Amino acid sequence: MASHPVPARLNPFAVDRVTALPFRLTAGDWPALMTRLQDLNYRGAVVGPQGSGKTTLLEQLEREIPIHLGRAAWYVRMPHQPSQRAAVVDAVLARAGRAIVLLDSAEKTPWRGWNAILRKSRAGGLVVAVHRRCGLPVWLRTTTNPQLLTSLIRELGYTSDELPQDAIQAVFRHYRGNLREALRFLYDQVAHGNLPLPGFARPPQ
Repeated sequence: MASHPVPARLNPFAVDRVTALPFRLTAGDWPALMTRLQDLNYRGAVVGPQGSGKTTLLEQLEREIPIHLGRAAWYVRMPHQPSQRAAVVDAVLARAGRAIVLLDSAEKTPWRGWNAILRKSRAGGLVVAVHRRCGLPVWLRTTTNPQLLTSLIRELGYTSDELPQDAIQAVFRHYRGNLREALRFLYDQVAHGNLPLPGFARPPQ
């Protein structure tokens, strides 16, 4: 029987908790990646399927690039609504040349705007997140596996007794490696009382 629903502020899978988790490098380290980005003249693509951490990576790059490269970086996401995209293109063009632009959901960029961004970003730099190759050299490919999902869940507070590995693997398979959807499912399970809070977060009986 399901227990009482859990409010969002107590849910371990709430958006603010999930987005606070750092991007996990599966190969190499930040200095090596930054050297590779320099070799590409600060222009490259992060390529990977949905829910594989591209957004998390670009958001973290906004902090890592100034530390490792001493250059300004600016994260911007191309909006879902087509009517808002022209304004974002204008903002990117105004910023290009003064910072390495980190453009998320780049495949939504209007064609003319995309060509203009490619031209104007040569002086500063451009890193884009896309689902497939886009003309820029591939700088990094993002992938997922059940162990990565397990690591995130453990960091959010669940032990192997509270949320076993086989259950995590089943969720991973169901969502075909999309970590965002898997974590959203677990949020709903907690919210509706189908998955208990981890031990450290449970109120005293």
